[in-house]
Amino acid sequence: MTRLNVKRGCFLASLSQEQESILSSRLKGKTAALSIYGIEISKTTSSYADFCAQMKEREATFIESLKL
Repeated sequence: MTRLNVKRGCFLASLSQEQESILSSRLKGKTAALSIYGIEISKTTSSYADFCAQMKEREATFIESLKL
């Protein structure tokens, strides 16, 4: 972020449960903000096809949450 002189950056992470809030902080001595966004990985599926379907739904929800 410092090298590219950007004001906002993020980490994308897999989560074991649904994310309740977006963690965000400022870089020390900078005005840039760093946030952590996560997507819950499905754990209760009966097949790979079911896992893929659930993850597709969660990914769509995740993408919609970024549009706020």
